[in-house]
Amino acid sequence: MLKIARLCRLLTAVAAAAAAACHGHSSPNTATDQQNPFGIFSGTDSAGNAVTAIIDTSSSAVFISATKNSAGQLVYTQYTGLVSGLQSTIDGTLHGYPQALQEFADGSNFGIGTLGGLVTTNTSLSGTFEFTTTNNTTSTTVWMLSFDSIYSTAGSLTAIAGNYSDATLDDPADGATVSITASGAMTAQAPATGCALTGQLSASTESNDIYPVTLSYASCTGPAASLNSIQFTGFAILNTTVSPTQVTIAVTGETSSRTNYGVVMALAAT
Repeated sequence: MLKIARLCRLLTAVAAAAAAACHGHSSPNTATDQQNPFGIFSGTDSAGNAVTAIIDTSSSAVFISATKNSAGQLVYTQYTGLVSGLQSTIDGTLHGYPQALQEFADGSNFGIGTLGGLVTTNTSLSGTFEFTTTNNTTSTTVWMLSFDSIYSTAGSLTAIAGNYSDATLDDPADGATVSITASGAMTAQAPATGCALTGQLSASTESNDIYPVTLSYASCTGPAASLNSIQFTGFAILNTTVSPTQVTIAVTGETSSRTNYGVVMALAAT
């Protein structure tokens, strides 16, 4: 009942904001009224699953959902796209990807959803996300997120450089040591899939903790062979407030036949 009540309150607030704007009852759209969604946010969805949002200053967004399977392992899904805001409201269309070669429960590996909600600069982001897979399974959840202060740390390639262990379920590089050099070059050799990962990280030009990432795989065997030569792009974030230091990477790519893949990597410093 508590989750339903939260959902109702959020929908009511969004509807009220939209109605006010449509009827001219909102306050002028001044700099003090306009809220922005830029930042790193963390929290939960209405089912209690962990959610992390990464939104850069060009309004490119990645929402990473982490659910637990029956064995207690984290299973990642990501939703990417552009978001926009008017005063304190936010909306966007997001593409959804299960982890690497996995599928959604209905057997699909892609979907599209819409986000609508509220944002307060450097404070919070809450929204309702309605998602439909390519097999026409529809779901609705509510994201309730708080601004994470790590966003305000100016990223640098020397800060993120190091060796990291990858134990991310269904990640093609699971079991590998991921090395990041002081120039941002990233390499890994996965023992299980044979995948050789090469990539490049860049420090944000906006002096924040969001690192643009490009990467690709080669020499993958078995089911992972379909990932060979795909160019993946996305973001990484560095969290030095925990021990060991963590790096989270979320990237997506598409084959020439327009098959979509997403990869989330949860790395721990060694």
